[in-house]
This record gives sequence, C-alpha cells and structure tokens, in this order.
Amino acid sequence: TPADQEFAHLLAERSGGNPLFIGALLDHLLDASLVCRHGAGWRPTATAAALRVALPRTVAQAVEARIQRLAVPAQRLLEAASVAGPVFASVVVAEAAGMSCAAFDEICDALACNGQFIRHAGNLQLPSGSTWPGYRFRHALISQVFYERQGPTRRSASHRTIAGCLERLYPSGQRDEIAAELCRHFSDAQFWDDALDCMRIALQV
Repeated sequence: TPADQEFAHLLAERSGGNPLFIGALLDHLLDASLVCRHGAGWRPTATAAALRVALPRTVAQAVEARIQRLAVPAQRLLEAASVAGPVFASVVVAEAAGMSCAAFDEICDALACNGQFIRHAGNLQLPSGSTWPGYRFRHALISQVFYERQGPTRRSASHRTIAGCLERLYPSGQRDEIAAELCRHFSDAQFWDDALDCMRIALQV
C-alpha cells in the first residue's frame, strides 16, 4: 500500500539502510505502538508525521548505546574525528584527540576492521609528499551523534586545534584545496578574521 511504501522509504532514509539502525528503530516504534507486526513484516499504525518525529531521536539513541560500550580513548578519538569531518586522518586529528598518531591509527584500524563506526578511506597525501591512512564514518548520522555529544567549548577547541594542524601541513600558498575546510574550522572556533581570510582564498579558486 502507499502507506507501507512511505514507511519503508522513511526507514531507509533515516537508517541509511544500516541493519542495526533499522532494528533499533523498529524496536522503538513497536514499544511506542507506532508500528505493528504484519505477517513476516511490519506496518505503521501512526501517520508519517508522527514517525518522522520519533525516528531521529531513536537513531541517536541506538548509536549512543553503542558508543557507551567503547573504551574511553576510542570515544575521545571519534569525537575529535567528528569535528574534522566525514573523512579524517591521524595527522590532522590526533592532537585534538590528545594522542599520538600511532595510537590514533591503531584504534582506527581496530574499529574499521571490526566494522565499528568507521571504515578505511584510502590515503591522505600532503604537500610534503607524505601519505597517511584515511578513515571515513560509516554514516553521517554516526558522525553527528559523536559531534553533538560534546559541549560547545570542547568542540570549539578541537576546531581550533585541527585548523592549526592543517595550517602546519599545508604551507601558505598551498591551501587552495583546503581553504573552505579551514574557513569552517576557524568559524566554528570563532576566529573570525582567520575564517574571512580563508573564505577569500576559497572564493578565488
């Protein structure tokens, strides 16, 4: 039916097709009497508007439950990584996470190999010619939960630290490709003059 199709589309949209998210969402909606079992599947018992209100919070709760089972260093690492963006590397983020690049990569490799939160994303090549392993969050919702569980003061400090690392890695005159990224970090750190300088560079590209 159209209602069932809309429900399936909404689940896919909010879960990104992730089976863990779908299961968590369905369990919550069932407990809230917003869906019912129908044969081998599920059927909504509420309007699409009611489901839309319920689903975002449920996904965040599902992710948060998994986060709390992580060791504290891994939580801290992924929180800092969420400030960097959907794709990140230790050479840019390790300082914000308060750890060495080697420790950062070791944790990331373990998480990626176990299918937890992130996956490998090729290598980051720097102007110096060096390359570093890159990682990517498995879903934007995951990155969002890690970002929002931090206070604004800590997020702002991480944005500033990451911006400083990028400035060191990309010498003046070689920042065209990261100017927009730098602008975002400086803006979120409330370094307005630096953000404006980077915006000028980005607009010239």
